[in-house]
Amino acid sequence: MKINHSTQSKTFLFFSLFLCTYLMSQNGNGNGNGQPNNQWKITGNDADTNNFIGTTNFQDIKFRTNNVEHLRLTKEGELGLGTTNPAAKLDVYGNVILRNLLRIPNTPLTSDLTNKFQLVVDAFGNIEKTLIGNYPPWNPPLTICDLTNPDGTIGIINPYWASGLNKLYTQCPSVNVGIATTTPRVNLDVRGNAFMNKLSLGSADPLAIEAYLHLKAIHSPVSIAKMILLESNEQELLSLDYQGLLITKTINAEKIVINAPDNNESSFVIQTASQKLLQMDNNGLLHARKVKVDTQIWPDYVFKDSYSLMPILEVEKFIEAENHLPNIPTEQEMVENGIDLSEMNVLLMEKIEELVLYSIDQQKQINQLIYQVQELGKTNENR
Repeated sequence: MKINHSTQSKTFLFFSLFLCTYLMSQNGNGNGNGQPNNQWKITGNDADTNNFIGTTNFQDIKFRTNNVEHLRLTKEGELGLGTTNPAAKLDVYGNVILRNLLRIPNTPLTSDLTNKFQLVVDAFGNIEKTLIGNYPPWNPPLTICDLTNPDGTIGIINPYWASGLNKLYTQCPSVNVGIATTTPRVNLDVRGNAFMNKLSLGSADPLAIEAYLHLKAIHSPVSIAKMILLESNEQELLSLDYQGLLITKTINAEKIVINAPDNNESSFVIQTASQKLLQMDNNGLLHARKVKVDTQIWPDYVFKDSYSLMPILEVEKFIEAENHLPNIPTEQEMVENGIDLSEMNVLLMEKIEELVLYSIDQQKQINQLIYQVQELGKTNENR
């Protein structure tokens, strides 16, 4: 029988391809469905120590969704999220949300600030871990303060400084803050100078603009004898009790009491232990033993030759027209504006001195008339 060598070659080639395909499927190079068995499956894999996902050449690994790259592991081992060119071991372009704790290993915790660490952001935006002693702490622990929540649970165990818009505060009400002292005795204890433009004490509204110094008691503090007390190491200097009684001391240690009692006698009294010094009655009458009014001018200028004394007849015309003396305020002005004692005494003395000049001039005229009469008499006798 004659064999066709062309047909024989085609048959052998077909048989060889079939055998290779079968052997590959049996030896782990395929799964019988057109997928080699040495590829990782999306339904899970059995791996050994030699298996890995990655590259064996000098190329990056790229991860895409919707055919858009979102994550890349470079050939140098740097992981980038949202960037194809990471510049560090982890480079994130976008926001990062931590749902739980951020742990920093090898960080010992103690009961004080010794060997404690904090995260610091420098001027270049770098965050580093450093000892608290290397930088001033922004949120140092204060003391133990357990705050009970409405549900009975404990709120803040370790009180801390908190900050808001233009605010710095602590949520622990029993914390005593000391400035220039390590043993503060009250909520704020300042051992040194303090300066403020406005001070509100007690129950005064700190936002009110009633006064630069506003002291308001919550109620009549009968248990506190004095509302205001100023004293030196030797003695009490000034005190104000809750009824408004102000007591101070003079140099000779005699008390001066300024009192406004609720009666009809007097509304204002300054007195020593032995006598009254000043008293104002409810009708405005002021009692004093002596009053000294300071002045910077006195009308001796009237007696100078340069002073222009108004002729007496012109004074008469002025009075008839104006109903008051020249250079003296009118009745209406005095009633409306009151009287300045120093100024009025100067004006009164000016008029007195002018009156003296008028009297001197009048006496000269009288003497002249007397002289003329005497001379006329002598002339008549000689005739």
